[in-house]
Amino acid sequence: MRAAILTAVLLLAGSSTAYAGNYLLSAHGNTTYGVSRTSMPGYSVGNCDNCHEMHASQNGAEPAPVNGAPSPFALFAPNFNTAKTTNPYVLSDDYCFYCHSTTTDGSLQNGGIDNHNFSYTFGGYNASNVTGIFQMFNQASYHNLYDIYQFATGNAGSTTLPFSSFFKPQSNPCDACHNPHIVRANRRHVDNPYYTPLSKPSDHSHLWGDDANETLAALTDMYQPPYYYGSTVTFEPDGTAGTPAQQAAKMPDYISFCTDCHNTTNIIYSTTIQHFDPNTGTVTTGGNLYKIDWFSANGDKHGFRVADSNTTLADPNTASLQAPYNDTSLPVNANGAGFVLSCMDCHEAHGSKNLYLIREEVNGKELVDGLASTLGYNTTISSPNDIWKLCVNCHQVYGGSISQTWYVIHHVNPDAPYKNPTRCIGCHGTFGWTGEDCQYCHFHGGDDSILLTINPSYYTGRRTF
Repeated sequence: MRAAILTAVLLLAGSSTAYAGNYLLSAHGNTTYGVSRTSMPGYSVGNCDNCHEMHASQNGAEPAPVNGAPSPFALFAPNFNTAKTTNPYVLSDDYCFYCHSTTTDGSLQNGGIDNHNFSYTFGGYNASNVTGIFQMFNQASYHNLYDIYQFATGNAGSTTLPFSSFFKPQSNPCDACHNPHIVRANRRHVDNPYYTPLSKPSDHSHLWGDDANETLAALTDMYQPPYYYGSTVTFEPDGTAGTPAQQAAKMPDYISFCTDCHNTTNIIYSTTIQHFDPNTGTVTTGGNLYKIDWFSANGDKHGFRVADSNTTLADPNTASLQAPYNDTSLPVNANGAGFVLSCMDCHEAHGSKNLYLIREEVNGKELVDGLASTLGYNTTISSPNDIWKLCVNCHQVYGGSISQTWYVIHHVNPDAPYKNPTRCIGCHGTFGWTGEDCQYCHFHGGDDSILLTINPSYYTGRRTF
């Protein structure tokens, strides 16, 4: 009888598959730390009734939160407030927030749920003060829930993903990346992707990353994990000194997961994205996201694209790399292609104090760490031109000077694109030399097309990202 009730409840959740067995292995169904609503005393941890109210009554009254009407899928509250197009959010805007918040935020989960961002959990950056999913989505940049909802329901953008097979008009935007009935708690086992919380939109019924062939190690032998925070000898995701292959085997293949949506086919509209137009030097808010080509030989340089020259990573001038990416033992193919980055090496999954979901810590250091700068540490990327604060954590900084770094990369390297450093005005005359203009050229899919506006004779068409 108990199993029959469980199956019925899960079918009510809007899925075509009953997850009874997998649910008992999930983070929500775990009998130690699973779902446990504060207003449901006497119900066991992990019990379905903590989320699903079969009769909306306990001892003659509706347990908190009181909504006064039935909710889809027999949930204790509606899944998503479709009128909320941007943050800041309140708990009732998204069903998951009710529990995935801290006790200070008003969590309905007994004890609250102490979730940290990616750079804290897998990068060791314990200086972050974000302690809940609810908090993450209330930062400067975030995966806009309304945009995800519109994309998944087919009301905005376009996609070939089978969202209609599991995502309904009453569904939760979080369901686009997570299956609540099988999701696991990777944060409790940072070195074991078997506990992945991810489900691809193209395969919602299964976890992604829990099989050996779904790890970064299985995807490529050219992945070098970044340093763990504060270290130059240990690496993400668990702060040990394993080889690149050993560390990559501990991580789900985030690249394939993210590019399920962020690829060369899907059109994704963003309400909040800030786009820099390299041809005009202006910034606009809202529009389609850049398409991402991470896998082809013509795609992004941080992906599988071959290097622009046939120099090897043994040459310290190539891309002016910092450790560990200047390691001469890294695999390099015959075309000069070096390592491949994971999306999570630079980005947060849910939200960030920085624009573009940029992490607060990258490659073992806070942003701007190690520079002779008056900006201080952990400086927020608050405008597109601030992207250099990310770049310098992996690319060399010369003499503590950002301008000197750019001079070396663009003019002095053997592989430098612009060989005449005395003709500054040819590139910098229109916008002025601000010392903070990486974003003029460097963005997903970018090249030096800004020169078509400034000085067309200098334009090379060379990819800059």
